[in-house]
Amino acid sequence: MSFSKSLATATTAAVAATALIIPSAAAQTVPAVESGTMDWKLKESFLSYIAKPFAKGEIHVKNGAKKVPAEGKTESFNLPVDAAKTTLDAQGNGTIALDGAIQFLAHPGLGENGGWGLDLTYNDLKVKVTGTKAEFIADYKLFGSLPGSGAPSKPTGDDVVIAEYELPQAVTPEENSTVKVTSKEGRLKQGGYDSLLAYSEDYKPEANPFTIELKFKAPKPPKTEENPGKENPGKENPGKEDPGKEDPKEGSSLSTGGLIGIVGAILALLGGIGAFVGPKLFPQFFR
Repeated sequence: MSFSKSLATATTAAVAATALIIPSAAAQTVPAVESGTMDWKLKESFLSYIAKPFAKGEIHVKNGAKKVPAEGKTESFNLPVDAAKTTLDAQGNGTIALDGAIQFLAHPGLGENGGWGLDLTYNDLKVKVTGTKAEFIADYKLFGSLPGSGAPSKPTGDDVVIAEYELPQAVTPEENSTVKVTSKEGRLKQGGYDSLLAYSEDYKPEANPFTIELKFKAPKPPKTEENPGKENPGKENPGKEDPGKEDPKEGSSLSTGGLIGIVGAILALLGGIGAFVGPKLFPQFFR
């Protein structure tokens, strides 16, 4: 291998290393979720069943979830968006985290020790979005069984897909604006069948549409290695003698210009001494 080829290899590696050190500007341009809500109905027939006189059911919500009433019955659920845990990219792909827990109770006196014959709770709610596909995901805990099916079962689920939906368009983040999307009718998935008991792919697999509304704000400035969590480290010390001069201790350890200068100096040094000491120190490169 010639010295010139070795030098070219070193140049390529140095430039590549510089590119890795410089932060990506694209990561700074995705608007962040400020707040939002989701209106989730789950399944109209199930909500109707809970309200039937023979079921004598109750619905309880907590952790920020609210019941949306209609004609004295629960029509759907209002679930706040947890903005801090929500992650969406520029195309709207990611996970929308939700606050809230929902508990369904029915058939008092038919359960263990005279308790509820049906006790179902959903929590750790979230919506996973991929393009125009949305999955409602939750943990669940169930006690209950269908009439005549024998002893009650006690299944649980962790981050299971309750229902799957199609969206009319992607949930694309828009800075300082509100994006509202209503899904098409969905279908229950295995987590929905297992937790609701009465439904299957062959019997009423439909899931009612949901509506989600997200308010976006400007993207957050990137965090620096020396100043994690400080959005504007340049204003940290207003009493500096020369506020217009860059402080090498703030922000990135080296500026882009500084990195390029160092790389250039290294290459110049290599080029200058190569002709004199190269054959003696690196004979393998001069064959």
